[in-house]
Formats: sequence, structure tokens, C-alpha cells
Amino acid sequence: MVSGAFIDAMGMIADIVRPTHGHFAIEHPGYHIARKVFAHHGFEMTPIGKENDAYIIEDDYDSELTYRSRPIPSLQGLDDAGRVIYIGTFAKALSPALRIGYVVLPHALFERYKAFHGTFARVGLMSQKTLELFMREGHWERHLRRVRNQSRKKHDLMKQALISHLGDTVEIVSEGGGLAINIRPTCHVDYDLLSTKAEEAGIKLYFAKEYSGGEWEALRMGFGGFEMGEIEEAVAAVAKIFLRGIE
Repeated sequence: MVSGAFIDAMGMIADIVRPTHGHFAIEHPGYHIARKVFAHHGFEMTPIGKENDAYIIEDDYDSELTYRSRPIPSLQGLDDAGRVIYIGTFAKALSPALRIGYVVLPHALFERYKAFHGTFARVGLMSQKTLELFMREGHWERHLRRVRNQSRKKHDLMKQALISHLGDTVEIVSEGGGLAINIRPTCHVDYDLLSTKAEEAGIKLYFAKEYSGGEWEALRMGFGGFEMGEIEEAVAAVAKIFLRGIE
């Protein structure tokens, strides 16, 4: 599910920078929703080249959920030239139902922001004030520690279950943060057939290509929506279909 706050933030940024910047550089593979939003606003998609007086949009939606080290400092925090636009959301660590995100703009874009979007709020004032008090009174940091600890336990349990049930038939290509572990088969697998067989068994699979676009593919094993006691059973069910497909 794509965060509405993310789409709103990207659309707002497109409005602000469109008068002076007509090209949008995106990594490949990159997040296809960002590409679609900027294309909708009339931007020309170009390969990444940061030599052209461009702005970098840093989408830091799940940096709080890292399990192997302290959160990596943001690029915006290292930016001395005012070229990074930083966007984040409370959807992952707090609740997607709030639909609250935020944008940190370089000073040079602030007046343009006020001209385009400064006269109205996308998030209700009551929700903003409630979140402000929640953070000011220290509840946010305590909540974040609980969420990070719980997510780390789920992450580690899923990783161990993947190793136990799938062994060397897959490689783990992305783990240690966020709410999913990406795996790729070590032998040929028909992803379309795998998805069809899973649906026949009542299992919905999620793939990297659906999330990021491009040609790079992997199976996204999400654990955020599971209870601890459900993860082993879920991985076993996926493994049964997966192993049947490579026999």
C-alpha cells in the first residue's frame, strides 16, 4: 500500500520546483510511484546526473526501523548547499491511518512553498497538535523504542525461518531494516507461475518490481503485519509452494 502522505509530498514538491526545473532524475530501479507523480506534473525523466543545479529528494520513510546499527544519518543533515529535499512519514513507525508525513525544504524553496501550498493544511490541525504533544511529552521516543524492538524480533524470526525452510535455494539480498526481507532464488524460478500457485493456495506474494519498477526482481517477505506466532507458519506455507516450483 502506497502512503497517501508520500504522494501528497511528492506532488507538492513537483509544484514547487516545476517553474525552474523541468527534469526529474531517478535511480534505476527506483520507486515507480515517484516517477509517475513527476511525470504527471510534466517532468522529463532523465538519468541521474547531479551536476545540473538539481535538487535531491530524500525519501526517508523507514529509517527509524534499523536493526543492525544506529539509524544512518540523513543526506539532508549532511547537506551544506541546500540541495536536498527531505520527506518522511509517521505511517511505518506510528500508524498509516494518521496519513501524516512531513517535508523539510531548503531555505531557497520556502517562499515558493508558501506561494503554492502555504495557505492550507493537508493534515487536520487536531491531528497535528495531538502528534506535537505526543512528541513533546516524550511518548514518541518511547513508542519508537518499543516498535523497533518488536520489529527487530519479527525480522530476526522471519530471517531464521527463511534459512530453515528454504536453505540455499534462496539468497537474502536485503535485510536488517524496514518491514520486509527481500530474497531471490539461486536457481531459475518462474515468478508469474509462483504467484499464480500462491494465489491458488490463498497466499498473496509481493515482489520488488511492483514496489520499485525497473527490471530487478525479488520476493518481498513482509513481517510487519504478522504476530510473532504467525511468522513461522507463514514462511512454511510460502516455502512449500516455492520448493514445489523448483523441483
